Amino acid sequence: MIDIKQIRSDLDGVVSKLNKKHFEFDSELFLSIDRERKELQIKAESSRAERNTYSKNISSLIHQAKAEGKNVENLTMQGENLKKATQEVEDMLEQTQRRLEQLLSEVPNLPDASVPEGSDESSNI
Repeated sequence: MIDIKQIRSDLDGVVSKLNKKHFEFDSELFLSIDRERKELQIKAESSRAERNTYSKNISSLIHQAKAEGKNVENLTMQGENLKKATQEVEDMLEQTQRRLEQLLSEVPNLPDASVPEGSDESSNI
């Protein structure tokens, strides 16, 4: 499988080399899925950070709410909601990563620079 870093850094060069092998690489689809993956990764990291911050502060918030005679159920529900939201984003990220891996698994290896262009061995002489 082609290294995704190589595709990101030299998309036009990769497409050109794949054209030598008569393979049509859907660069728009790749860019779309990769952009979606990056956005979901940022959302997942942000959601994890928010959840971690909430987890660190929950005990003091519950203690404070109990001291004031308030209901702590809302605080625990908020923690559960953060957990669910984080899991949803992580699931979407995993699905997107699988789609990207599937796309890349169908791409042949890049030909060496010394390989002449041609449809088969007889046209490369």
